[in-house]
Amino acid sequence: MNGDIKVFSRKNQGSCFILCIPVTSVTEDRREMSFQRRKARSMDFTRKHKVLIVDDEPFSQGILKSFFEKIDVEVIDTAQHGLDGYQKYVDYCNKYKQPRIVTMDLNMPVMDGKKSAEKIREYEREKGLEPCLLIIISGNCSDSEMKECLNKKGKIHANAFLKKPTNFIVLLQIVSRHFGGSEFGLLPPRQVSIQ
Repeated sequence: MNGDIKVFSRKNQGSCFILCIPVTSVTEDRREMSFQRRKARSMDFTRKHKVLIVDDEPFSQGILKSFFEKIDVEVIDTAQHGLDGYQKYVDYCNKYKQPRIVTMDLNMPVMDGKKSAEKIREYEREKGLEPCLLIIISGNCSDSEMKECLNKKGKIHANAFLKKPTNFIVLLQIVSRHFGGSEFGLLPPRQVSIQ
């Protein structure tokens, strides 16, 4: 069916299965997604923003990239690990303008997402930059990790914490709320935490 399947597993913690099958059918979800996209475009908040996607899984990068492209947010780059993400963030700030959105996976090689997010926040403070919309995305996390990432007085102070698999409508609501579109309604429980 021209689909794709991915499995993420950790011993004694569990497994996550992601199955993607390209289908075309008009459902309530698709109508709702189309409605939400039209609202987002009418607000014109998306066209001026750029996103950096930091995730060691190309599959996850592709899903996030497609979500942002649907709402005309430009994906400036992707990074395979936290150190690469931090360096690309700094390089982009120095060459052009600060990316307004960063999505950050937690569990990555070389440098994990928490350390990378801390370094991005430190850089913003040092340079006097307005904090970007920082969205932490993870397939495996504890409640304490989530609280640590969302702590307003903590080193990371993420704006939102999403659990994989990521949902387009939820991501759209986070972006729209952060940049002024509060009319998108309530977010589904257990899918996301927002500060």
